Amino acid sequence: MRAAGGSFLLVSQNVDDLHERAGADVLSMHGQLLDLACETCRAVVRDREHVDAHEFVACPSCGAPRLRPDVVWFGEVPRGLDAIERALVDCTDFVAIGTSGVVWPAAGMLHAAREFGARTFVQALEAENLVRGDRFVQGRAADVVPGLLDELLAPPN
Repeated sequence: MRAAGGSFLLVSQNVDDLHERAGADVLSMHGQLLDLACETCRAVVRDREHVDAHEFVACPSCGAPRLRPDVVWFGEVPRGLDAIERALVDCTDFVAIGTSGVVWPAAGMLHAAREFGARTFVQALEAENLVRGDRFVQGRAADVVPGLLDELLAPPN
């Protein structure tokens, strides 16, 4: 979140498309489960039809015999890290919702936001990866995020 008139970047670690179905523009750092990717030509296709794990789908671009889910596996580099870093440099308010904040590199985003001077807000079930100055809101996101948003959007005192 940035000052009035600024931009907003929603970054998600989720591999579902719920943010998109709700109308959000999202940077999905771990990819999308409903997309299939070709490791040969890098083509990506949306596919909701082929859900049998034993049936491979050929690449429509290059004909490679099997596409894989377009998600980041452990050991692979998450997507959009350059865009995320650029946004963190100018970030005024950083909100982490529903994450433990201990898995890297995502856990480093809270640290980076602090270093660049952003106000930091964390909603989670347990307090992890927090330092003095973080605003921690404990509870289920569905229960506590509406109040957190009211707090964020309230005019400064």
